[in-house]
Amino acid sequence: MKLQFLSFDVIFAVVTFAFAVSMLAFVWYTINSQLAISSGTGVQNMQVELQAVSDKLLGTGYPNNWYAAVTISNTITWSNMSIGLGGQTPGLLSLGKVMTFESMANGNYLATKPMLGVEYDYYVTIQGTNFIIPIGRKPSPFPSGGLNGVTVQSTTKAVTINGQSASMQIYIWTNSSFGVG
Repeated sequence: MKLQFLSFDVIFAVVTFAFAVSMLAFVWYTINSQLAISSGTGVQNMQVELQAVSDKLLGTGYPNNWYAAVTISNTITWSNMSIGLGGQTPGLLSLGKVMTFESMANGNYLATKPMLGVEYDYYVTIQGTNFIIPIGRKPSPFPSGGLNGVTVQSTTKAVTINGQSASMQIYIWTNSSFGVG
């Protein structure tokens, strides 16, 4: 009789243990799948946002002379406009627009994010032979991503500003890491 009782206890314990391991494996698989999906989506969103910001910055903005209507210290004057740094010629940046946007970003960075249509943080540098114009928040560590949970997407565009050839680097970044592992 004791042997029969002991065997039912062992069978019950094995079944319970197998069920618990199966549930743990299912939960692990589900979480891992969700992380893989979100990681792809997050990076893809950043790439789409980077392309949109790049197109917007190289455009003329709305209205074409938006920078003339801006008072840096009064964000109300920033409404009903779209930021674009370009002039009528593709790749040609307006120095007035660049300097106004730089002042806006330095004065109230958070107010400029919706104007660019970004959810993530942004950083733009315009660099020529003897000048560098930084705009926005610089990611840390810069410019490499992946360390300390920073994810960075970037693009470089050839531009002309004030008669000089330059390159415009646009970074979209976040302190969230989209990778698994």
